[in-house]
Amino acid sequence: ALFVQQLKAAGVEHIFFNPSTGDYPIFDALVDEPAIQLIKGIHEGAVVAMADGYARVSGKTGVVIVANIGLPNAMTQMVNSWKDQIPVMVAVASVEQDALGRDLFQEPDHCEVMTQPITKWYWAAKTTGSIPETVRRGMKFASTSPCGPVFLSLPTNTLREEATATIWDQAKFDVPMRIRPDKDDIAKAARILLEAKNPLMSVGDEATWCRAGKELVELAELLGLPVTGQAGNLGFWSKPFPTRHPLYVGTQLRDMRYPGKVDVLLNLGNKYGERAAPGTQLISIRLDPASLARGAPVDLGMVADLRLATADLVAAI
Repeated sequence: ALFVQQLKAAGVEHIFFNPSTGDYPIFDALVDEPAIQLIKGIHEGAVVAMADGYARVSGKTGVVIVANIGLPNAMTQMVNSWKDQIPVMVAVASVEQDALGRDLFQEPDHCEVMTQPITKWYWAAKTTGSIPETVRRGMKFASTSPCGPVFLSLPTNTLREEATATIWDQAKFDVPMRIRPDKDDIAKAARILLEAKNPLMSVGDEATWCRAGKELVELAELLGLPVTGQAGNLGFWSKPFPTRHPLYVGTQLRDMRYPGKVDVLLNLGNKYGERAAPGTQLISIRLDPASLARGAPVDLGMVADLRLATADLVAAI
């Protein structure tokens, strides 16, 4: 009940699940909570994929409950959520704490640790009373940009026992990341673009998260910037810029027949759009400080909300 009520307070309306035996207390509690809809799948990987797709479309965190033994199946899709920075929270009813170290049938000890490389955060609830705090923290990590999957292990004994705990409203742990870029950096970027002879704009999925589509079009049309992106659909999974727009020139390639040799590359939210080349100045504005300038040297880098940054760039130009 504490688990369910904390999810409800966080605004969760759907749970994607593949039931097992240890998590029955969660489903008992859900009987009394009609505001949350259950969506069932018959394979853990498919269930996480469903929650992942829901998160991409809605912008909300996809919540998943799967069988403990099926966690490795779920992890095959969690890799995709991790790489695309999609907010997903995966929970399992794990082995009860008194049984840890006894090598029970089908039970790995400390299952949460195996998810470490593909999650923003992983944790096991230590007590029944700590379940709401664990859920609250998991939702905060998953939904704070740059987003990503989290994993929660709920030992079966903590789900069966009773406790009293505080339920927190979503507003108490919602962390908006609408960061405005430095004015001097924007002025410098505007000057570089105005003086460029053959600039190119690359856009990516981070711009979709920031709902920057209108601003991207305004900037491109203001300067007549050719626009490119990843793969054939612009982003990997979204369309931050209309692909039927006359300034859209297709997939970003290392050598492009048009526009040819680029002297300034402006990267707006494209995780894989930082392409360094001799004679090309690279400006990259991203949500994610961890991957910004990680694979290529950047002449001017900014961590900012793409909608605010693009609007400021338009104003400066």
